Amino acid sequence: MRPCSREFSKGGALPKINALVDLCNAVSIEQIISLGAHDLSDIHEDLEVCFSREGDKFIPFGSGEPEMVEEGELVFKSGNYVQTRKWIWRQSELGKTTLDSKDIFFQLVGFGDDPSLSNAMTGIEDLIINRFSGNSKKYLVDINNRHIDF
Repeated sequence: MRPCSREFSKGGALPKINALVDLCNAVSIEQIISLGAHDLSDIHEDLEVCFSREGDKFIPFGSGEPEMVEEGELVFKSGNYVQTRKWIWRQSELGKTTLDSKDIFFQLVGFGDDPSLSNAMTGIEDLIINRFSGNSKKYLVDINNRHIDF
């Protein structure tokens, strides 16, 4: 899933993907915050935000073929597989949420003192618990808390 604000701001309708992605896109638009969802069944190594390194690969939506990522791009990745490029705007086929997804990691990008971040986190948690009968744990990564274990 990726934010669809570009299409939305041009007067277009949000694309319909599946109930979870569609609702997350609505939260992203409503709170004006970057939001991505990643199916953890495709994640086999630690997730990290870092600058890409030689050998990092990205599998674009709709493709089975990886493309190489230039060194030095700010990415979100697992091992040498990039989950999102262009910060969070371009999400990989790897980790794509589907109707079969059970364990999902939501990546929200914002600033700790911005109410949009807190509102979006609460909105996603509410959807997971009340709409999809799931459970949720929230974590915040910042300069004082650089990693989480889950």
